[in-house]
Amino acid sequence: MQSVGHISKGELGAPVKVSHAQLELLRANPAAFARQRTTRFGGPSMFRMWQYALKRVHSEGVDAAAEYLRETVLSNFKVNDRNESRLDELVDALYQYATAFASLGEHRCGGAEADES
Repeated sequence: MQSVGHISKGELGAPVKVSHAQLELLRANPAAFARQRTTRFGGPSMFRMWQYALKRVHSEGVDAAAEYLRETVLSNFKVNDRNESRLDELVDALYQYATAFASLGEHRCGGAEADES
């Protein structure tokens, strides 16, 4: 029997959720299943990319952060209606966040500025 990859001790007892289609692929072609698992799963989610973009709002501005988010999502996810719709929602949320943050003005940190008054 041919080995399809290395499994560390930590993974041996972990339950794995596999769809019936994936199970059939595993039975028919273990190497193809292993390739699919390493290339398809494990990357950051769109929400995580949005969180990274939030950091850029503060350092580069909201337009640069929105451009970063669009480029990152489009290079890591399939371009389809569902993903484009989700991306539009996240870009809108990014602009809403930036507007809400800007409205906080001088009291946005709640630290030294609040203590001086």
